Amino acid sequence: MAYGASTWSEHGSSFYVDPGNIGVPALIYRTLASNPVTRNWFDLGRGAYYLCVAWACVVLVACLWCCRIRRRDEDPEMELSAWIFGMLLIPSLFWDHYLVLAIPAWLTLLSRLAASGTGDGPMALAAICWGWISMWFLWMNEANFSGLRILLLNADLPPVLLLFALCVWMAKTSHVHRIHPGLGV
Repeated sequence: MAYGASTWSEHGSSFYVDPGNIGVPALIYRTLASNPVTRNWFDLGRGAYYLCVAWACVVLVACLWCCRIRRRDEDPEMELSAWIFGMLLIPSLFWDHYLVLAIPAWLTLLSRLAASGTGDGPMALAAICWGWISMWFLWMNEANFSGLRILLLNADLPPVLLLFALCVWMAKTSHVHRIHPGLGV
């Protein structure tokens, strides 16, 4: 499966723009390319594919940017949390139930936010995001297949993006003191 295509498309499947697919590539193809599900805003043609590739590169660079290899204050658990969200955001398929995979990343984020002294604001934001993600949404409402209501098909995407940004920020800025054998510190 690739951006702008679905496995079993010869049988009428269009997973890449399916109403339950909450990913950025699905949003791009729903709004900016001709597809069998929604009435797009305008047609970028092959440009939608390149926009998805650019999106994947941005997420990958953000994940790489937050990794601090060979530093004594690295936080591999927080870095892994950023990567978990990144790995959910890159593919052409991102069903809402995939967020179960992000529960450990979210818990790590809450733990680091609680210990970081950043205040209650970021922690409340992370909690609100998870609550938002947990709300039920009527995906198959055909009123959401055209106009600005297409954005409602990706209603869970903004909190996922905020959680990803918080994970990258915490992975980049948090400092975890680790005891190194033989060094005594």
